[in-house]
Amino acid sequence: SFFLKAYNIAAAVVVFFLLAGQCLMPTSSLGFSIGEERDIGEQLLLAVRSEFELLDDPDIVQYINRIGQQVLAIAGPQYFDYHFFVIKNDQFNAFAAPSGLIFFNSGLIKTMQSEDQLLSVLAHEVGHVVSRHLSRRIAKQEKSPQQA
Repeated sequence: SFFLKAYNIAAAVVVFFLLAGQCLMPTSSLGFSIGEERDIGEQLLLAVRSEFELLDDPDIVQYINRIGQQVLAIAGPQYFDYHFFVIKNDQFNAFAAPSGLIFFNSGLIKTMQSEDQLLSVLAHEVGHVVSRHLSRRIAKQEKSPQQA
């Protein structure tokens, strides 16, 4: 499925950094530093661009960015500059990646019956970035083998 493909790309990028020694420096209690998350995000974006076709419709991209900025205005100051992307894919999915990258499938956007529904999905994904969930998950996985 699309979600598994996106997850596998994210996992591959993380493994790449771990093996390359980029992320072996001391990390914060949240896992990766802000700079390390930005590096991971850049690599993930390259991987997504090579694997998926991004929608280049300026009206839709502008619309997604406009509502994204509405959510961010409410969320307050952020560590990252957010970027919103639409992937040409009919599946109902959205996902967040490190460093403020938010991806929506075109199928999700087509299925939404109101802007409020789309705003709620967008806010949910921004919440993952704000909470730095991927960084926390990786840090937890790194600690697990040492505790066993």
